[in-house]
Amino acid sequence: MTKAFYPYFIAQQQGHIVNISSVFGLAGISSQSAYCTAKFGVRGFTETLRMELSGTNIHTTLRNPKVA
Repeated sequence: MTKAFYPYFIAQQQGHIVNISSVFGLAGISSQSAYCTAKFGVRGFTETLRMELSGTNIHTTLRNPKVA
């Protein structure tokens, strides 16, 4: 979705990208290596976008919902 909306945000010079990760993206959990890897990737992607968009009016947020 980021790839789809990014050009519109650039053209409008504003926007907000919200990515959903998991608490599994904050720490490795035994027997959950593939899931943790994917969630760490979302975190890295969001942090990289934040740096690339620094100084623009396009913002990023990473949400890590709690486990119920």
